[in-house]
Amino acid sequence: MIIYYRIITIILIVIPLLSCNSAKIDNWKIVFSNEKNWEYVLVDSLYEGNISEQTNWKHFTSSNFELIEKELVDSHKIMFCKTNLNINDLTSSKEALLQSPYNLLFSAFLNNVDIAHNYYGTIRDNSYPHDFNSSRVPIFDCYSQQNFFLNEKTFKECIKKGNNTLIIKILNKNKIVEKLSKIKFSIGFSEENKNFEKREPDFKPPAYYTHSNIPIIIINTNNQIIVDEPKILAEMGIINTGDNCIGNKYNDFFGKIAVEIRGKTSQSYLKKSFALKVKNKKKESLLGLPKNSDWVLYGPYLDRTLLRDRLIYNLGSEMGLLAPKSKYCELVINNDYRGIYLLMQKVKISENMVNISKMNIKDTIGDDLTGGYLLQFDRGDEEFIYSKYPLEKHLQNKSYLRFHEPKASELSKIQKKSIANYICRFETSLYYNKNDIIDFIDINSFVDYFIINEFSKNIDAYRLSTFIYKDKDSKNGKLTMGPLWDFNFSLGLTSYLDGYNPEGWIYNSSNYIPFWWKSLMKDETFRKHLKYRWSELRKNIITPNHINLIIDNDIELIDAAIERNDIKWKISGSELSPNYFNGKTYAEDIEYLKTWIEKRITWLDKEINALQ
Repeated sequence: MIIYYRIITIILIVIPLLSCNSAKIDNWKIVFSNEKNWEYVLVDSLYEGNISEQTNWKHFTSSNFELIEKELVDSHKIMFCKTNLNINDLTSSKEALLQSPYNLLFSAFLNNVDIAHNYYGTIRDNSYPHDFNSSRVPIFDCYSQQNFFLNEKTFKECIKKGNNTLIIKILNKNKIVEKLSKIKFSIGFSEENKNFEKREPDFKPPAYYTHSNIPIIIINTNNQIIVDEPKILAEMGIINTGDNCIGNKYNDFFGKIAVEIRGKTSQSYLKKSFALKVKNKKKESLLGLPKNSDWVLYGPYLDRTLLRDRLIYNLGSEMGLLAPKSKYCELVINNDYRGIYLLMQKVKISENMVNISKMNIKDTIGDDLTGGYLLQFDRGDEEFIYSKYPLEKHLQNKSYLRFHEPKASELSKIQKKSIANYICRFETSLYYNKNDIIDFIDINSFVDYFIINEFSKNIDAYRLSTFIYKDKDSKNGKLTMGPLWDFNFSLGLTSYLDGYNPEGWIYNSSNYIPFWWKSLMKDETFRKHLKYRWSELRKNIITPNHINLIIDNDIELIDAAIERNDIKWKISGSELSPNYFNGKTYAEDIEYLKTWIEKRITWLDKEINALQ
């Protein structure tokens, strides 16, 4: 395990520094690395004054530090240590780096500006405060040191030419002098400074140390491995200042989470996706998204554009369908850069997602039975609602619906029978063309769901990751399609099931798609709604210009992070299966996507306009 972490550290050190918004740092120079120049003062643990105004600072000596540590351990006092950083030339200086041993728990202040905290080193003791509102973020490396970066903005706030005062508030109480001796302070310069003795620190910033337009999410598992069930307890912080880099404040969120690997097929990918639950008692709004306690960190991998899922969710939302709201971010787990992710809402019954009545085991009479069901067409070994009707009249295969929420184990037999009977009545009407399907379904949601899946030619459409819900009858509770979910195998990505071909329908492409959609396309009412809705959407939503604008805006947003993601996962130019097109560059993948979309719209125009 130690060898593993050292290998990871070496990899991080040799990755070249990437930067997008600020000048490149050409060299780092140590301005402080001297164990003898520390002074200290002991103050009461409740001291609230300005520590820089203290006048009774004393020097450490070889004869007194053991007595000082004994006094510190035996009392309720706190130690502050002070040193001076003499900086004679700041020409071309941009950033700074404070390095400390991993087991020194502290807060650091440079010229009275709060620059760094280490509240969660690997080796803990009970003497430090459990303060989970730390404003600075260490890069976690349990076998060497903590590294705290001061980006250009913070650098300008606190560093001046001449004498600078560094004060360390010590939070643990043993081997203080030994730990202080390992503190180093370096300044980064954007070009060679001939007036400064060049001395490289023993650490160079990793690839994700950059000024990013998108937030950075940092998860610290305290050396636990994230697995697929059960969730493990971890800490998560979010940096979202607009000029984001390691070392900025956790200004969006910091707290305990439970996290696990999520997905089915995607668990086999190198780049994992994660499900997480915020452990606070109240729901949290992360990155400005609607408040919730359950979230998904989705890592686009086979989709080398990184855009497909978010593009469809945005288009679906514009159409009026339920779709998860999302924000791009860069993810770091235990000092391991994981690339570009989408922080997304989880599909669940809640005020900010699927806003329908919540079922209760006691709801067994009348209207209480009729709603609050969120179901899903998908694989799994759970209890299902099985269709009475085959997928095709000559096939024995039948479709089935999972109980997504509440789960089957949480519902009574009468509740499960109630929703199963409702679906059976709808299927009977549809199967025998009774022309009353509008009594059972929200036809607008079915039409829009059909359009978004056919437009994207989602090869998983209708049979996998397909959600449907029903509210109580008293709340006009008809079967309604949504929320949208999982469009990574869409928009021409796959080499199988004709997914690459911009022509052809998806609803009749597989024997495992529920018979609903073939029957709906034979229904005159559905076809009329479809034809009219398509003509409306073609005016301003499903147009190449509008879709290209969404694509270009997201590319501009994640532009600087695309290269870092590619360095991590080595995607561009590689042969990824089941991808039909593997561009040599990111630009080629985008060009393929845009061209495919334009061809797809042209084909759908012809087919839908010809419907009678």
